[in-house]
Amino acid sequence: MSEQFRTCPDTGLLIHRPAESLMKANAVAAVVFLLIGGIYGLMVGLTRWPAVHLLPADWFYLTLTSVITTAIVSAATVSLRRKLIISRCLCQKYRFPVPEFSIRGDR
Repeated sequence: MSEQFRTCPDTGLLIHRPAESLMKANAVAAVVFLLIGGIYGLMVGLTRWPAVHLLPADWFYLTLTSVITTAIVSAATVSLRRKLIISRCLCQKYRFPVPEFSIRGDR
């Protein structure tokens, strides 16, 4: 059991290693989707600028939809990561049993 946990050097709390790798994957996904959304947002902004007018009308609306979609996905991944961190820290602080998270649904 001790190999599944490590001690955080900053807080002194135990950190579940499988949950930590999931949090890192969610953080990477959030940054990637924010980068993609930023690029799409820049393209939308340059299209609305009359001097540049980067994209034609059909591509403008496709890009605008992509900006909204990437914003929703990145917000969802950040929210999930925050919930995992808070639940782990609260369980360890108040000595509750730490819940096991499973992607497949089996326990």
